[in-house]
Amino acid sequence: MTFRTLVGSAVLVLILASATFPAPSLAERTTPFSGDALVTYIPVAYTGFMHGLIYYGPLRDWVGLSTLSLSFTVVDGNEVSTSEGRLIIHELLQEGVQVYAYLSEGGKALGLGSSFKHAVVDEALAGGDLNVLTGKWVDRMKSVIASYYGKVTGVFLDECDPSYFGVENPDNPYVRAFSQGLKEIVNYAHSLGLKVFVNGVRAYAAYGDLYLWEGFCSDFRNLSDGSITYAYVTDFFKTHEGDSNPYSWVNDYSKYEYLRSHGLLNRTIALSYGSPHDYGRMRACYYAARILGLRGFAYGPWDNYAGDPEVNTLFIYPLGAPLCPPSINSSSGLVAREFMDGAVSVNLTSGSVVLEELTYALPKHVVPDGSLAEWEGSLLKVTHTATTPSGDIVNVGARFDDANLYIAVRFKEPHDDPFGIFIDLGPGTSNGYRFMDIGADLYVEAYPSTSEVIGQYYIGSGDEWLWSKEVFVTRLGDSGNTSFEVVIPRYALQGSSIVKLYVVSYSRRFSVEDVEPYDAPLTITVKDGVHSLYYLTKYFMVNYSSPLKVVALCGSSTYAGFPALELKVEGSAREVLVLRLREEPSLIILSSPHAILCARAMRCRAGLTYRGALWVSVVGDDIKEYRVLIPEALGLLKVYLVMGPLTWCACAWVTHSPTHLLPT
Repeated sequence: MTFRTLVGSAVLVLILASATFPAPSLAERTTPFSGDALVTYIPVAYTGFMHGLIYYGPLRDWVGLSTLSLSFTVVDGNEVSTSEGRLIIHELLQEGVQVYAYLSEGGKALGLGSSFKHAVVDEALAGGDLNVLTGKWVDRMKSVIASYYGKVTGVFLDECDPSYFGVENPDNPYVRAFSQGLKEIVNYAHSLGLKVFVNGVRAYAAYGDLYLWEGFCSDFRNLSDGSITYAYVTDFFKTHEGDSNPYSWVNDYSKYEYLRSHGLLNRTIALSYGSPHDYGRMRACYYAARILGLRGFAYGPWDNYAGDPEVNTLFIYPLGAPLCPPSINSSSGLVAREFMDGAVSVNLTSGSVVLEELTYALPKHVVPDGSLAEWEGSLLKVTHTATTPSGDIVNVGARFDDANLYIAVRFKEPHDDPFGIFIDLGPGTSNGYRFMDIGADLYVEAYPSTSEVIGQYYIGSGDEWLWSKEVFVTRLGDSGNTSFEVVIPRYALQGSSIVKLYVVSYSRRFSVEDVEPYDAPLTITVKDGVHSLYYLTKYFMVNYSSPLKVVALCGSSTYAGFPALELKVEGSAREVLVLRLREEPSLIILSSPHAILCARAMRCRAGLTYRGALWVSVVGDDIKEYRVLIPEALGLLKVYLVMGPLTWCACAWVTHSPTHLLPT
């Protein structure tokens, strides 16, 4: 909590005109702490957008650091001088978390506005020299800041607001002295290599490396009986006294417009207040921060855990990069924006959220399950006469997305014999196997009777039949073996922008029965899309967020005797693999080349997380999302999703003998 005055009309559903409510800051808090803290923030892999925690509780009660993934945190500066605090801060810094210390002196929190009032304004009114008093106050702040040198990322300057000493006119001598002193304090911190996180009026937003927008979207109110209530900022688009004065604290659109027009949104962190268990409020505020283009987001109770150090789960919903500027409708209260993963809108007057085509619902793209239902209307009808009815190809098609090239093949009758696909990655016949009028650089051969499929690059010359087995390819067929889908990873296309292909059906003895399209190759222009990368099958959907890269979908296999889907993933430390599944797996196993990182049994009580961390949440009607934190740079990570049933003994075996699960 911070020292500032809340304007009631900017916060409350029941507006009290011109009323103000003092909000206790860390400097004012007297509530004792109790209980054990539990930090279970779900990490999110989104480059640039920061997620953090304003935490005024004792760090010795802050447990669960192994599951914590934050961009920043603000802590009580007194903790820097305690042995427990120093240890935890060191761990946070080692994890790459930016740690800001709330200024403290003599065991008490030190707000700039209130300290300036007592040390400067009150003494000047009693006859003291304003310049001398301001200089002493600045030196005092510098001394406190110097005590944090080399121990934290930066300092948190609270109460950067002249209303704490009763004036808001920028021409007032006290305001001018405060502004100049604040600038000296910030410059001194920067000279020590410390970053500065400013909380106060928008006039000082440019002073810091980060600026806190406290009460963004949702704020709190002190009731007459001493209790606290939370409410959305329903009058965000209304005008208020002080809107035109950047030295006045406001919580409405004028603040946003000031920050936007001064290029300060990229350093503005939203702090939304609400019950830690109110996940709907949390999500609405998070989306609003993303839509309006703020730098980061934090959420918590009114006292920022000063009274109760237990930190409840914070869910973050990644949207990808924005594709357009925000749409802002002041009359309806709606703000909206389209992102790589879909469109989202929030009504700031009610907190209601509308999602459109987000990846939390099944993407409207190819579902490689052997059924060609989603291809209808886009398949090419081919009519070349085949030598046998079972070898007669009647439809072919090709599509792509950010992850794969998909090829669809439909036969007139069930086809149990092999079929092949000749693919030209470079136009012309000079640099590939000569087939029809293309030079095939890549060849896929599928065996419907055994589910085997092979992808090979051409390494010969001209008509020489010489291929190397290098490409991972997936082939899925329907139950009647009349339609098939072949999935080729985009990386296997070697950056080609134009792909030409022919599909060939063979007899059991590999004589050609049909070639389609016969007159000219099927040609597709490969473009970069805007949607997240994903794999889909009939039973499960795998969706993963950048910067992790799925190198290969290794298809169905068995693991420890159970049916499994295997992925190969290139990952780095502290990144997150996101799996969205339509069917709950019995077991999720992650392994590096040397050790099991995570093994979690979902359908029975046994199973432990080893060095990784995994969280589960419901994100759709029948979809659960599994987030796995990658604890170290691996180079190559294998993920096994065991979809078959597990017995209690199997779960217990996984729990107690993890090394037995190492892949061969």
